[in-house]
Parts: sequence; structure tokens; C-alpha cells
Amino acid sequence: MRETLFSIHVQPVSWRPMLQAVPRRNAAADAVRRPDGTLAVHVRLRRPRWAVPPITWVVHLTGRRTVNLDAVGTAVWDWADGRHTVEDVIDEFSRRYSLTFHEARAAVTGFLGSLVKRGVLAIEHPTPPAGRQTEGAGS
Repeated sequence: MRETLFSIHVQPVSWRPMLQAVPRRNAAADAVRRPDGTLAVHVRLRRPRWAVPPITWVVHLTGRRTVNLDAVGTAVWDWADGRHTVEDVIDEFSRRYSLTFHEARAAVTGFLGSLVKRGVLAIEHPTPPAGRQTEGAGS
């Protein structure tokens, strides 16, 4: 018989806080709608500290990043208006593209994550009720 030296207790992860989060467009982003209905989102970037002459004489910095969104990305951008929760976006996405909630959740959360990494969107998490600690807080 084997003895275990330690045990790992894995707490189940709840999707509820993520689903209640609200995606918001970056205030520093400018969206340009193209004739085909898709978007080009221009995100202003901070100038790096190393970007000083004579380096900037050789390396030209534009000061912005452009993220091109296809029709699906444009739809997600339109829904990320600061009023709809992630769950609302998933519901609308599943309805529009005839997907199950779980299929839409995988697609939407992955895409939202990539837009957050690119600086196009920010995710605002709901504040927990007063007197209740968030997971991992305290101890």
C-alpha cells in the first residue's frame, strides 16, 4: 500500500465572476469602420523610455497599434459597450451563430482575452458585496 506524502486540494473554479464581468472598449482606441462593415481599431501606445534620439532617428515609432477585426470581431466590439456583461455577449454570439452556450463561451472568452492582450478592450470585474472577501484574499 502506498502512502501519500501530501495531498492536493483543488477547489472548483466558478465561471460566475467571469460571466458577470463587463467588457469595455479602450478609451484610447479609435475605431474606423470600413465600407465592408469591419473595423480597424487604432490603439495609442505609450512611448518607451528608450525611445530617445539618436535611437528614434533610426527606429521610427508610430505611437499606435492597429488591430484589424473581421465581421465576428466587429460584432464582439459592438457588444463590448460597457453595458453588456460577458454572459450577454456569449448569449448574443450563440444566438447569432447558432452555437451552444459552451461553444460560444469558449470562442468569446478566448477572443476577448486576445483583445485585452492587444489593448483593444478592458474587462471590468464586478465588485463583491460588502463584507464578502474575494477568492484568495485575506489569509
